[in-house]
Amino acid sequence: MNLVLAWWCFEDLGNQLIVSNRNDSSFATASTNSSSNPGAVDLPGPSDSLATFAIGHGGQLNFTGLSPAGGVFPRHFSVNKAGDLVAVGLQLSGRVVVIERDAQTGKMGDIVAEVGGLGNVTCVIWDE
Repeated sequence: MNLVLAWWCFEDLGNQLIVSNRNDSSFATASTNSSSNPGAVDLPGPSDSLATFAIGHGGQLNFTGLSPAGGVFPRHFSVNKAGDLVAVGLQLSGRVVVIERDAQTGKMGDIVAEVGGLGNVTCVIWDE
């Protein structure tokens, strides 16, 4: 994987790490949902990415996946308490998306919710 982290934020989840990659457009032409989930939100167009890593003994990072962030410039993201949803604030897209996540493996799934027209989103938090 050749990826430059010009800007990033991260969340340490114990033995897993999520990193947002801004300005990478890894998913520039891909739809951000899968046809296997009819409840998924389809947001085709440019999308930066979220990278997931497993943290090994001694702190070694092992890349486990790259998934669409749901838009451009993922300024901030937050994982809910259960670990099964990730809210992503997409600053330049002016929206927040919610992505399914497997709490055990850390694998990202489909975008299941989205709200747009928000201006420059800089922070997202869960009210739990």
